[in-house]
Amino acid sequence: MDLGQPRISANELGNFVFSNDSARRRILRGQKFPKPGIVARYQRASAAILRSLESNVFSEKLLRAELEKLEKQLVTTKWQASTRDTNIRMVRRFIPLAEKASPPEGEHTIIRRNADFEFDGVRISVRPDILTRNMNDKFFTYSKLRFSNQKYSADASEIVLLLIQKFAEGQEFAELNFDSSRARLTDCSSQQIFEAHDVSPYKGQLLMKALKEIKGLWPFIAEK
Repeated sequence: MDLGQPRISANELGNFVFSNDSARRRILRGQKFPKPGIVARYQRASAAILRSLESNVFSEKLLRAELEKLEKQLVTTKWQASTRDTNIRMVRRFIPLAEKASPPEGEHTIIRRNADFEFDGVRISVRPDILTRNMNDKFFTYSKLRFSNQKYSADASEIVLLLIQKFAEGQEFAELNFDSSRARLTDCSSQQIFEAHDVSPYKGQLLMKALKEIKGLWPFIAEK
């Protein structure tokens, strides 16, 4: 029996909350025994979009220039071709969202390190992509991009925003308070933008219940 600390990504935790028993076990198996290479699949799209952030907005001109670079990328294997085409698709789907997806005004920092935190005994990976600090209005907040061929429900996305808030509660910036109302999640695949101020308090109750179930199931999740 594995007595190690449970760990899960924010996206998969969002799915876990609203899944049936068999799907929950499948999610935990994937987190406990991850396959290599999956996380890196969307790095080029993510980097291209983040490079286009200019003066508080995602520049459509820069996005199209990044898209052109991706389209000219040379590939030698089917996997490389598939990855290139997936990244191209994600950037194309982001372009119509660029204006609305832009972070609030302030000083922006791209977050390049993995960001995880412990919440009620579970290690959660929730790395946002952009930290925004506004010294005049005395707030900081986060923006997150999501790239996936997997569909995420609106409910699952709201759980991710809750987790970003929990992560932010452990961060300190002099004289700045976290503004959850400005936090946002942009899902490039579904072309949807989710904002934290829309999250129902009931989702917090569901989250706490899910964390308890994860801790109970984790020791008994086997690779096969």
